[in-house]
Order: sequence, then C-alpha cells, then structure tokens
Amino acid sequence: MKKNKSLEKNSQSENFISVKEFFNDGKQLLELTLISSSSGFENNITHSKIQKPGLALAGYVDFIHPGRVQILGKLEINYLKELSSKERLKVLSKIFQKKMCCIVLTSNLDPPDELLNLANESKVPVFKSSLATSQCIERITNFLSKKLAPKKKIHGVLLDIYGQGVLIIGESGIGKSECAVELIVRGHRLVSDDVIEIYRTSEGRIVGSAPPLSRYHLEVRGLGIINIKELFGISSITLEKEIDLIIELKKWEPDVEFDRLGYESMRKYELLGVDLPLIVIPVGPGRNLAVLTEIAVRKHLLDRKVYPASKEITKELENLLKSNQVMNDRDDE
Repeated sequence: MKKNKSLEKNSQSENFISVKEFFNDGKQLLELTLISSSSGFENNITHSKIQKPGLALAGYVDFIHPGRVQILGKLEINYLKELSSKERLKVLSKIFQKKMCCIVLTSNLDPPDELLNLANESKVPVFKSSLATSQCIERITNFLSKKLAPKKKIHGVLLDIYGQGVLIIGESGIGKSECAVELIVRGHRLVSDDVIEIYRTSEGRIVGSAPPLSRYHLEVRGLGIINIKELFGISSITLEKEIDLIIELKKWEPDVEFDRLGYESMRKYELLGVDLPLIVIPVGPGRNLAVLTEIAVRKHLLDRKVYPASKEITKELENLLKSNQVMNDRDDE
C-alpha cells in the first residue's frame, strides 16, 4: 500500500459542530427559525442521528443524549398541551436537567411557554422548522452526516473524467494544472485545483470539493489564476465528486524502473482510512499527460469490468508455453 503523507495537509476535523454552525449553515436547507434566545449557540452537536424524546416525556430522561438534536413533532407537542401547566413544568424540568444541545420543532409548531422559558434558562436554543417531521429528520440526518464526517484537506487537482472522480497528485511543478487545463479543453470537468477538501461518508466513500475561496479557479504558471467557469462555461465545472481513482504524476528518471506490463495498476492509496486505486504515470519530454490520463481512466473502467489486459496476455503466453511443451514432449517420444 502506498502512502504519501507529504501530499496531505494535516487538518482532520473534530467530530462535532456548534449549534451556531448548525443554524447558520443549515438555516436555508432545514428552513429553520430561531424562536428562543441565542444563548447556547456554543453547544456542540456530536451525533448525526437525531432524537425524539418520547420516552423522556414519560419520565425516562436517562435516554436523553446530550449531543443529539432533539426533535419535537405534532405527537410530542400535542401530548404536552394535554397536560396541565404544573404537570408540563414538572415533565420538562426533568428533561432540561439533562444537557441538551438544541431542540427543533417541526411543522411550524408553537411550543408551550414552559418549554421556551426552561430552554432560555438552560441555554438550549430552540428552532422552528416549516418541514414535516419525517422530512425534517431526513434532512437533518443527511446534513449532519456530511458535517460530522471525517475530513481533511489534500493537495492536488480533482476532475470529473468520463464520470469518474480522478484525483491527480504529484510534486509541485510537475504539471498537474497544465494537465487539468487540457483535460477541461477536451470536455472534462474541474472540481478543485491545488487544495481539495475531502470527507468520508458513512458508506465509506471519499468525496472531494473545492474550498469556497478557490472554487471554479485554477492556477497555471505563466497565466496566473484563471476562472474555468467564465472561460469554458458552467458545464466545465462540478461542485463535488466522489474520488474513484488517483493518478500520481512522477518525474521520469533513467535509474527508476516504472511498471511496463500493468501488474502494479492495482496499487492503492489511502485517504481517510479508505484504499483507492492508484496509477503512477511517469512525466517526461513529449508525453501528452492529458491523453495518458484519459487512457488511464478508460483502463481503470475496463479493468473493473473485465480481466486486466496484462493478465490476459500473460495467461495466453502461459497457455502457449504449455502447449509447446506438450508438443516437444510428444516429439521426444
């Protein structure tokens, strides 16, 4: 297994986000409105799974998880409204003794006054969402799964080539950006140049995207920073892409032996604990890196569907040698 930590920037994220980040970044997607004090915005969300505190309303408060977003839907709110004010205060007081990060009410429901008062006293932000409960739970879970996923930043160029997410890595000045420009001219799409933000999904996929500041841009020595979206149109870029293949551009050296038959095409490169296919392409005068990259991607796609060509040839040679050996043995007889 090949690892090249010099190409990775050591910036793996912590496995939590603040309630403030949850609200600011998810406000539009989750259709959130703050209906309590903002005290408690520094509380941390540590789980992507939400919690509906049904058992807690019945008195089983030990089931409350501090790092989970608490969801109150019609069932919970209707139950609370059926209680007297004294009973409501008693039930909710036990719940707020637990350290909760925040509460989201779905379907634009209005909370009881006791809930809002206790939330403000306990510094637990309360939000209202116009989404139905099931839709709100799905969106929050997906949003937090991405936010809480293991992350880091790596150096390279990420492109969409023939539908495959291809990460091109190599030493500075090796020609990654120039290769990317030619690939874009040939109809492929840019995801990110230089710095790529990657995260691992719950299914074990590695997804990359561009930081907001450098999105759509690519740096080419001699030309400076160019805006790919403005030069080639919206079809030349994509915001994020799952990484399927890594291509390393390596300077050709006479005393270094590179793979010639394709046996090493199944080498791996580790990102966030996931092994991805790696192909090393030597860089030398007269080599068209864009064309070689396209061929490498086509070969990768083909190898996934059929027996690799190098092994097919080797198998045919072995069969031929065995056949010749049999013929020679017969002649000797």
